[in-house]
Amino acid sequence: MSEQSPEIKLLFHKYLNSSCSTEELDKLLQFFNLENQDQLEKLISNQFAQVIPDSVNAKEANIIVHHVHTSVMENIRGGASKPIRRFLKPVLALVSILFIVLGISLYLQSVKSNKTEVYDLVSMFGNDVSPRDKNAYITFSNGKQLTLDSDKEGLITENGTFKYVNGEELDTYEVDYATVSTPIGCTYAVTLPDGSKVWLNAQSSIKYPTTFSGNERAVEVTGEIYLEINPDASKPFLVHSNNQRIEVLGTAFNVQSDGDRSITTLVHGKVALTNSKDGNSYLLSPGDQGKLIGLKMTVTKVDTYDYVAWKDGIIFNRNASLKETCTELERWYDVKFFFPKGFNNTEKGLNSINRTEMLSSVLTALKNTYEVDFEIKGKEVFVR
Repeated sequence: MSEQSPEIKLLFHKYLNSSCSTEELDKLLQFFNLENQDQLEKLISNQFAQVIPDSVNAKEANIIVHHVHTSVMENIRGGASKPIRRFLKPVLALVSILFIVLGISLYLQSVKSNKTEVYDLVSMFGNDVSPRDKNAYITFSNGKQLTLDSDKEGLITENGTFKYVNGEELDTYEVDYATVSTPIGCTYAVTLPDGSKVWLNAQSSIKYPTTFSGNERAVEVTGEIYLEINPDASKPFLVHSNNQRIEVLGTAFNVQSDGDRSITTLVHGKVALTNSKDGNSYLLSPGDQGKLIGLKMTVTKVDTYDYVAWKDGIIFNRNASLKETCTELERWYDVKFFFPKGFNNTEKGLNSINRTEMLSSVLTALKNTYEVDFEIKGKEVFVR
């Protein structure tokens, strides 16, 4: 980390003490550009060093500093890395710094005075919520269930065994099939017995055999799954979801399956969709999306990135309403959004949300795009 300029350090503390002149505010804003993020983070870290209580360990302190730094930079850059790009006035950007810094500092001081081990992040919206850090789990046909280590970078099924990418085997005994499932706030990667790769979004599952025997490869999925299928003309790959069957030879596609709705988005290759209720089939080409709702199937052209960005840790919504965006956030941050009675916000936005951001950083961007406010109380988020 670079050394801090004594002048900038002085201006930063003058700002915190509300003694900056207009010219000094301008200079402070000009300095905190993209090239000086490290110095800003160090200033924030030094500010917290005076108030962090003993009950907050180094890891928790780093989370706080990163959270504040991210929020500050989003405001100062006017949205360069915001989920939604909207510019804040310079003075408002610095005012937000003051609220964030002083708000968390006061909270930490209260923790110290109460001598409590309870640790919660706070923000300008009240509480704050970090991205979920939960583990997927695998359930075997013998009834045994294991929690999968999220640090092992995925699961491989090979030659009748289950092992992590690093080669460590799971103790499973002999089983015929397995189901990998993800809770809210969790994604997971699985390599199937034929080498095909699968990514599970939050609240999703895939059931597959230990080995693909016979003349086909068949799996069952729920939730949202991205698949890259190894080609094998002699053994077609079948995906069953709700009232739909997908047949492929070698391709990459995304499947969303919930309730009576199935949405299949083809990235490359070809797939044949079959409505299980009426037997009608539809052939998809790259860029096609087949949407089955009840008995009705429609096929349209889409930008596939919109539907597969989640695999790279991005929540992406094009021309999305606030309610649509909040539904996505609920799946990742494990919170519940509540809207006022008669809420009728018709604003649409282009959202590109990094799922490593604190919830408050995301809400700051949504606030300016949809012209609403938020209040976080535990795991409940109220739209004002």
